[in-house]
Amino acid sequence: MVKSSQAKSHKKPSLFAWLRPSKKQEEMPRLAQPYRVQQVQYVGQVSSQGRYFEQIDHQEHLILCREAYFQNNHARIYINRQVSMIVNDGLTLQFNPLWSHINVNLDFKAQQAKQIEVQERWYLWASSLACMLKGDMNFHVAQHELYKMLLRDGEFFVLLHRQFDDNLVNPLRIQIVATDALPYDLAGDFVADATARGNYIDHGIEFNLHGQPVAYYFMQQDRSIKRIPAYAPDGRRWVIHVKRGDYLNSSRGVSDLVNHLPTLAKIRDFEQNELTASKLNAQIAAYVRPSQDRVTQTDIMFGIDEDEDDTRQKDSHVIPNIPGMVVQQMAAGEDLLPFGANSIRPSSNVVDFVNSQSEAMMVSAGMPMSVARLHMNKSYSASRAELALFETFRKHRIEEFASKFLNVIFEQWLHEEVIYNDLLLVGYSNPKKRKYFMNLTWHPDPIPNLDPLKSAKAMEILIANGITTHEKATRDHNDGNWDDNIEHLARELEKMRELGILAKSAPKAEAEEKEKEKDAEEEENDE
Repeated sequence: MVKSSQAKSHKKPSLFAWLRPSKKQEEMPRLAQPYRVQQVQYVGQVSSQGRYFEQIDHQEHLILCREAYFQNNHARIYINRQVSMIVNDGLTLQFNPLWSHINVNLDFKAQQAKQIEVQERWYLWASSLACMLKGDMNFHVAQHELYKMLLRDGEFFVLLHRQFDDNLVNPLRIQIVATDALPYDLAGDFVADATARGNYIDHGIEFNLHGQPVAYYFMQQDRSIKRIPAYAPDGRRWVIHVKRGDYLNSSRGVSDLVNHLPTLAKIRDFEQNELTASKLNAQIAAYVRPSQDRVTQTDIMFGIDEDEDDTRQKDSHVIPNIPGMVVQQMAAGEDLLPFGANSIRPSSNVVDFVNSQSEAMMVSAGMPMSVARLHMNKSYSASRAELALFETFRKHRIEEFASKFLNVIFEQWLHEEVIYNDLLLVGYSNPKKRKYFMNLTWHPDPIPNLDPLKSAKAMEILIANGITTHEKATRDHNDGNWDDNIEHLARELEKMRELGILAKSAPKAEAEEKEKEKDAEEEENDE
């Protein structure tokens, strides 16, 4: 009896059931409408008073940003300078596996040999045109173009093909897909099929319920839509989508130029208006510079009709604004000049305005104005500080680009290299240890040194104190290889000794004294 009463008590509704929120059916995302993001509320505005959402039309923004890039010089400088300073002709791989977690029995010499072998194989594949499906560029040039597309369009898509051919260094081949190839709106059977699989489509990308992309819908040349899964059945990657934007939950990327479109429009309008005003001043607007005694008379004929009466102008420095005015006669000492010759324009500070707006754009991207213009007109200390700040910004951008794209490409390439080209990596067959091979570092072109001698001495002190290594210093200096340099240098020194032409260095004390004098002069100039 006690058990039955307890069972009945569990069936009774709780007294606090009314406090529990009622379960509502989860709404599917609105697929036909543009992606919505929550708007940032202004100070003093509560959410119940203003707008909750802001619509973002990715297609419209893509068109506007491309027009700004191809038609505005400042937009091109903003994009191209970042590409040249961050990626330029491609980032260089440094392969640093965590050998302590892979194989503790492998000695250091064998580890170095394996790292060099992988880096040489990678360089051979990345330098060949066969790495791209079209064969029109190598992977180093592709990095430059893809990063430019990422900043200009906000995203890029890459398809990974495998072509098993004995003539290829590696079966992995890359195909770059235009951003426009993914339609922003899909309907009909595609949406119904995705819903039947328990997924949803947003701006041409199919997501599962966890928000992970599972397939991409590409438009082919015959205008047909083709669905390509993100991963192959065996786990290999088929599609890579890299995007940028200030909105984390956005399915498509947003160009870096979106936030600067109003600024670029202001610069364009200001420059066009100033140019138009300067042309009008040079062609139409004019004034008569009077003589020294200012007692002159000028005959002015309006138009070209000979029947018109002559008009005498006693105040020769003032000319009526009448179309077709022709100055027929001026007194001695007078001169007819356009306004532009006297630097009298509608706005004389257009340069300051353009520079201030451009500087705001560059600084918002983390790039000093001197770096963007490639013009160092400040002191040594100030220029060095600007380059140091830009180096921090560049490291962040490189890490972001490497984690989203370069590391993924290398992981797929390494998998094909092990399987297809019989690259021997101890421990790679273990999926848990495979991640320890992905400790990668990507090096850009070194930033030019303002004072190479000072930088060399500073690097020498760092190496002597064990803070850095010769290999890293060589890579940071000119992206070279320290092992190769030492081998070549040893061979050169031996040959110079045999020929008896070994150059003698200057006395150390004299060199140090000259260096101290130079440092003192530079410090005085900085002050």
